[in-house]
Amino acid sequence: MIKNFNTFTKPNLNIKKYLFITLVLTSSIISAQWQDAISGNTVLDSLPQEVSKFDTIEFLGPFEITLQKGNRHKITIAGESNLIPHVEFDVNKNKLVLRTSNNKRLHSKTGNPIQIALTAKELSEIYVIGSGKISSSNSLFSKYLLLELIGSGEIQIPVKSQAVSVHITGSGHISLNGSCKTIKGKIIGSGHLHSEELKTENSFLRLTGSGQADINCSDKLKAMIDGTADIVYTGNPKRVEISTWLGGDKYIFSDR
Repeated sequence: MIKNFNTFTKPNLNIKKYLFITLVLTSSIISAQWQDAISGNTVLDSLPQEVSKFDTIEFLGPFEITLQKGNRHKITIAGESNLIPHVEFDVNKNKLVLRTSNNKRLHSKTGNPIQIALTAKELSEIYVIGSGKISSSNSLFSKYLLLELIGSGEIQIPVKSQAVSVHITGSGHISLNGSCKTIKGKIIGSGHLHSEELKTENSFLRLTGSGQADINCSDKLKAMIDGTADIVYTGNPKRVEISTWLGGDKYIFSDR
């Protein structure tokens, strides 16, 4: 059974102000990264390279990243040959950071973004800033996984962990499937957490703005909504506690 929770109370003015400032600052930070543009030459190439061990990924840029499981840590950058040298990466204290050199904007004449394939044994943290996308077809994540998305990017991964923490700021999407005991989610803005295919026992959520969280929960669902956000859940949780900023019963329950 799926139930949809919609708050029909008007958002608090302070919440509106907070959301506006947060999203404006986020947009300013991201747009400030792209001052100069480099156009591709339509000549396709790829650059494979082994790197030091990493269990954390952070990237800023419109890259499309695919994850693969393996014992040797590698990175392969594919795209137009004159754009590839402008993709910088560095591993420091088990953290792989990817960005464009001198914050340049890479414009592909083929219409395809830079493709980056990463091979790692296990990952515990992923940070996406901007409009990039990261995906995986198999689970290579640790017992405790942190996913953070700022901007309009996407994360699509299978999960088999003890606990997962998800933070979305902006209009991005995170899609999860698999299983975990506990998920903690925080959405600020109009972002969307698609985790109806992720079987969990406990779910703890905080939504500020107009975003949405789709949850599959069997034991406890606890959430707070500040604004007009939606929570859609399956799994028939035994305990459900959902409140607004001011508290009280301000929801309509409807079967789907």
